[in-house]
Amino acid sequence: MRLKQIDGLRFWASMVIVADHCRVLGLRLQGGAMVSLFFVLSGFFVTKPLKRDGEDRFLSWKGWAEFYVTRIVRIIPLYWGSLFLFDWLFVNAFTRERIFKNMFFLEGWGHLWFLTHEVLCYLLAPALMAAVAFLKKRLGLSNGRIGAGLFVFSILLHVYFYEVTSFRVLMQPFRFDLFVMGASFGYLYKSGALRAVRGRGGRLAADLASLLLILLAHVSGYEVLSRFFPALEGYAVGWERPWLCGFLGGVLVLLLASNPEGLVSRVFSLPWLVRLGKASYGIYILHYYYFIMDPQPFVSPMRNFAANVLCSCCVALVFFEWVEEPLSRQAKKLLSRAFPQREGSRPGKGRGD
Repeated sequence: MRLKQIDGLRFWASMVIVADHCRVLGLRLQGGAMVSLFFVLSGFFVTKPLKRDGEDRFLSWKGWAEFYVTRIVRIIPLYWGSLFLFDWLFVNAFTRERIFKNMFFLEGWGHLWFLTHEVLCYLLAPALMAAVAFLKKRLGLSNGRIGAGLFVFSILLHVYFYEVTSFRVLMQPFRFDLFVMGASFGYLYKSGALRAVRGRGGRLAADLASLLLILLAHVSGYEVLSRFFPALEGYAVGWERPWLCGFLGGVLVLLLASNPEGLVSRVFSLPWLVRLGKASYGIYILHYYYFIMDPQPFVSPMRNFAANVLCSCCVALVFFEWVEEPLSRQAKKLLSRAFPQREGSRPGKGRGD
């Protein structure tokens, strides 16, 4: 089972970022809000939200190895390939020192600062989830209480990174607070607290709330707000209030995940949106190269936006289906051989799986 509607949500978020960089649709600087959403989504899925005890995998070396290998397969091939391709197409685009630093996340060229934060979050994630698994077994904590505890932890991290120390990674406040917040939403979902979304009335209410949040992401841009409030000219809510944007994005994720039969979820679950959503990482990485190569190859920004979307989506889809997915399958086979499953330890369809 897969939350297909969340794949569609990923594609929508990536399109907002592309529109921001192409300066169209009144979404200038709104990409920051979508970046917050992506960090929340990463934390949400690290909890294995469709499995009641998905964190148990981090109590074994196999679980840690599988997590890191799948993340490497997901991130590195496309990222390194795009760096070398750009450097080859545009001679002297990078010095050797710069390309080395970008390859190993010591520097984030342009929009690539995001990857350094993401990689650091993934490095910390297994330790966080192993601690959750240990506390859950030792203290018998419910998923709801774990979610509440992680949410408080995300607030404390936010205060620490933004108010106490002003800790920066590549000139940006470390986004681990958003990753932890996403994990808290994952446990809230696992707890079944939102199973009240049932019946026509519940689905309609969840749909309306989802539409409101999606609309808010479009109208909260300064290009729209400054028409009514001139003092907000240049105010980028996604960069000024990342925790708030992450929280609202997490609420949207919960609403969609808990309302699969709702209209918004069904739209986001359309097959072509799901396919593009799976390739959203590639769209994020690749679109900016196209933009930098020739930011205004067409007459208008909208035509540039359309060409950018077409090129980045096509390349990202091809890479995802022809490179990333085959590599991922092969990596899982190798891991199965390296960590053979003990006889009698085959997991069943446990509670909530």
